[in-house]
Amino acid sequence: MGGIAMNTTQLECFVTVAENLNFARAASILHITQPAVTHQIVSLEGELDAKLFIRTTRSVKLTPEGWSFLADAKNILNMTYGAKAKLAHQAREEVRFFGIGCHSALELALLPPVLQQ
Repeated sequence: MGGIAMNTTQLECFVTVAENLNFARAASILHITQPAVTHQIVSLEGELDAKLFIRTTRSVKLTPEGWSFLADAKNILNMTYGAKAKLAHQAREEVRFFGIGCHSALELALLPPVLQQ
């Protein structure tokens, strides 16, 4: 294994190339250059110490290792996106406290039904 940990950019590039079997199309989808996609894939392959694609001048195919890693990569990305979305949702949920004053026991008795509405 390499010294640099894999990251979501590498995984996004890998999954997009794997789903399209085309580096240029993946680059277009990801809004980055084709050399940038290639760099991410080469870095990921180095980190995993495994060849993920068979590349020829005419085609791109997943290796057996690539097929095996694809499901894991998708799961990792889904977990990452889910965790980020959950935190973003929690950050938007604002808890506010307020006080209510009552002058009499009767007002206090009427308060719970009113608050339920």
